[in-house]
Amino acid sequence: MHSYSGVIKTFLNNFFLSTVLSLFVVSGVLLFKPLNIILGNPADFTSSISELTDYYLSGMGAYFLGLSIVSLIVLSIGKLKPFYTALLFSIGLLFYIQSNLINWNYGLLDGRTIYWNGFWYREIIDLLIWFGIGGIIIAKREFLLKNALVFSLAIILIQAVPLGMNLYNKISESSEKKPASSKKIQNSPPVNYSIDYEKQFLFSKNKNIFIFVLDAISDYALEEVLDEHPELAERLDGFIRFNNVMGTGGYTRFSVPAYISGKPYLNQEPFIDYTANAFKSDDSILKVLRERHWNTGFYKHTILRRESISPEILTEIKLGSARRVGGADSDLKGLSLYLSSPQSLKRWFYDLFKLAYIWEGKAWEGRSEDVLAKSSANSEKFNLTPFPNNSTDLKFINNMLHTASVGYERPSFKYYHINGAHGPYTIDKKFRIKN
Repeated sequence: MHSYSGVIKTFLNNFFLSTVLSLFVVSGVLLFKPLNIILGNPADFTSSISELTDYYLSGMGAYFLGLSIVSLIVLSIGKLKPFYTALLFSIGLLFYIQSNLINWNYGLLDGRTIYWNGFWYREIIDLLIWFGIGGIIIAKREFLLKNALVFSLAIILIQAVPLGMNLYNKISESSEKKPASSKKIQNSPPVNYSIDYEKQFLFSKNKNIFIFVLDAISDYALEEVLDEHPELAERLDGFIRFNNVMGTGGYTRFSVPAYISGKPYLNQEPFIDYTANAFKSDDSILKVLRERHWNTGFYKHTILRRESISPEILTEIKLGSARRVGGADSDLKGLSLYLSSPQSLKRWFYDLFKLAYIWEGKAWEGRSEDVLAKSSANSEKFNLTPFPNNSTDLKFINNMLHTASVGYERPSFKYYHINGAHGPYTIDKKFRIKN
């Protein structure tokens, strides 16, 4: 009987230790860091904070469960228990230190090349810290084995308590701002509207108005093309071209709501509220035309937050029964690992998760005429299905050429935001990148 109770006690000890250590390692990188990024940059995400919290909490579960099972097995091997405990604790601690205390600044992840060799001293410092602290912890593994539970829980609470309070305040604020009518429908399933890309190039038989925004295109590029090919000007008959258009902010997300509503962001309210209010304001061109029974479409998925996608302003949307986090909102795992790792691993995560946000392929290096000719001759090699997350300007052109059709009886309005040529570079008339 005494032997049996000893086995149970040992198992429970290993179980709690493996659970807490696994939670310590996984939660810092896959939960706390992503949520801190979200809370610090709420305007960059189209999903709500509560949706993102649920998504990353559930997403962490599989990794946590897998590491817990492996840890429980390893900890059951008596000789490996002190070493494995020290190793796992040191990894969790060093992730925390690297992400919150060191946190080197390599500049914005906006497409510019990071010259890692120029930061050689950071790599040395990182390695000294990781091997130094890791070595000390492993050397003191017997002491750590007795205190690993307390130390791990303490660092988890240091991260969880302020984050939890911040999350609670943010979610409470958003729920308080909901209109009274939405609070009455407590038991209804959440409604998810998303942009219907199948209608992107469906036009009216009678009247069409569409706006093309060529984001970050040099103003002289189109002028040069028209000078060399005057026949194109005839094909643009009916279009009004605005040169040297300036936005109302330094970034696209500040300018687009102002284009639609005529209301610039003046920092008088949280930006998320400004965006939602601008698209649904009485001066919003989408709302005005929708009230006049126009078909309306808006194609800039990273600007229009999910709360703003509704039949009140758009017709080219589709309905789902439940909300789902996707796209860029679900891609923070790689960024979190990048921020929490030493420079030696940063390079690898940077390439593995394509954190530079640069388009793949060499099509941009060729002449535009050649690329378009090849795409027309063999369209199967080009993705002609509207896919907002990785579209380039050439894919947009091909989509329009191959899928445009007339079907609406009512007038149609569409806003197209062509984002292919974007900072920190521009492209010339032959689609060659110019830094």
